[in-house]
Amino acid sequence: MLLAPLLRSGRDGSGSGKGDEDATAVLSADALAALHVALARDLQQDWLSGSFLEELAAAWGLWLKERPRAPPGPGSSGSGSGSPSAGLQQQQQQQLGGNGGKDARVLAAAFGCMGGVFRHLGRSLSSVAAEAAPPATAPRAAAAPAPSPASPSCGLSRALSATRAMRLDCGAPATRLGAQAGGYLVRRASAFRGPEAAGRAAAAVVRDAEAALSLEAGSDAAASPPSARSVASVSAAAGAVVGEACLGPKGALHSRARDVLGALLSLAGDGGSNGSAAFREIAALASLGAARRVSAHVKRGKSGALWQALLSNAADALAEAEREAEQGAAGDQGTPSSSHPPPPPPPPPPPPSFAALSRALDLVSVAVECARGAKVEDYGPLIALAARAAGLVVRSEGDE
Repeated sequence: MLLAPLLRSGRDGSGSGKGDEDATAVLSADALAALHVALARDLQQDWLSGSFLEELAAAWGLWLKERPRAPPGPGSSGSGSGSPSAGLQQQQQQQLGGNGGKDARVLAAAFGCMGGVFRHLGRSLSSVAAEAAPPATAPRAAAAPAPSPASPSCGLSRALSATRAMRLDCGAPATRLGAQAGGYLVRRASAFRGPEAAGRAAAAVVRDAEAALSLEAGSDAAASPPSARSVASVSAAAGAVVGEACLGPKGALHSRARDVLGALLSLAGDGGSNGSAAFREIAALASLGAARRVSAHVKRGKSGALWQALLSNAADALAEAEREAEQGAAGDQGTPSSSHPPPPPPPPPPPPSFAALSRALDLVSVAVECARGAKVEDYGPLIALAARAAGLVVRSEGDE
């Protein structure tokens, strides 16, 4: 492909007299981006059957990671002109790279290109196969062969894997745009294929983040587990994708926001019967990020889907915790007493349902704290939920 060497030849932020080459590279990047969008529109499955998607996303991702960064100038600490506009321009230049406007133009070309490809091939790239969902408890009659990475049938999983480098460690503008591109496919999958597809799409996003951790750890994953920073990074990227998928225009939410967000919350609660600790941890951290993003975007009066998803998830977690607490209390009452009772055993660890309840209440508190509670539609359900949770804690402490 011509795009990767072209962007490499045009990355010159040192002022070494290659301004003409820079301008040519930027103009050529625009033309090549438009060409790929046109080819994707016209060729459809023929374009997907090759490795154009992976090579195109890899070229843009390489440029996003290696673009030069301008060091903070003297005006960043208050010296120089001191005007807010000058400081804002300098901050944007530091985020976009040393080339300022040229990097901004290539950044727009990169995500304009991927957005155009996703728009024309969205039906194929938003498909969610059964393999993207958590495994079912009932065995399947016949195991289907796993699709190859270059197969168009991979759909959403393939698109997320190919564009992963455009969402991780690329700076604030790039990661935001990458999350919006991924969120478009998740939103399209849920909008045209129903709630079941929304669950599979959310699971695909979490699994892609888990795959990023596995690639980073390599063959020594068991000996050296991923760092907390790496887990937080991939989880934030996953949460940003799901959060963007839930957003609508003008402070509203998408019609499938409750399905998409609710699916991610359920994965954080039980891992979707996945059994992987990394999967559950990523889903839990991604849920916090998605809840923050949605809460910051939505306006009061348009947040019904957000509160429905959060309160429904918390109510389910609370009901499960109450059920386990009642079973434990019934088991203690059935223990025969003796004249010389044995010494009391150490208190058992809290059941897993209590951890799930704690995460669910954290998510509710994140939404309540946004804008200091100004986006809460009705405090009645929140007060009732808090009262039930407090009663459960009191009963649990009394049983001990």
